[in-house]
Amino acid sequence: MGERIKDYLDCFNKALLEVNIRTLEVVCLCLIVGLLEGDFRRHLTSKDIKSMKEIHQITLEYMQDEDVSRVVSIKRKNLAPSSNKAGSSGQSSTSKTSTPRVGKFSTYTPLVASLTKVYQQVSHKSILSRARQIRPRASLNKSQYCDYHESYGYRTEDCIDLKDTLEQAIQDGKLPEFVQHVKLSRRQNDNEDRD
Repeated sequence: MGERIKDYLDCFNKALLEVNIRTLEVVCLCLIVGLLEGDFRRHLTSKDIKSMKEIHQITLEYMQDEDVSRVVSIKRKNLAPSSNKAGSSGQSSTSKTSTPRVGKFSTYTPLVASLTKVYQQVSHKSILSRARQIRPRASLNKSQYCDYHESYGYRTEDCIDLKDTLEQAIQDGKLPEFVQHVKLSRRQNDNEDRD
């Protein structure tokens, strides 16, 4: 993984204080141009950003995703196969409280529609892999339903398995019509043509 977004922004803010740029468009352009190629940069360039508040909101979401990915990575390292064995008291080392599930991808391709709407449009086609079986839980929320797993307990929009399955199909080139394409501003196109 490359530089963390938070580290980049700290460095960018320090540099910005030294150069005294006051035009929002120039600040936004400098911020985006300095980013490494990746989902965060593609997401920023796909939007017609009009304020630093919009950049701030998008940045917070990506930083939260980075933090979750980092925590999951640390937990996976700590859960070596030998640590799953029962302790001396005969109890399992896994706790009763479950941690929220995290998808297998660190970032996801922006879609042109909601997860639920995309699933509704492709569910009848044989593009997606079959949903894995979900263990029934005693405390299911009957007001929430997942179309992908055909079970209660959470919404289709929140289904990590569906999100992973759709992302895999997108990466395999099976769902190009649902990918939100990157829109470069005219200035960025001009700058790329000069290079």
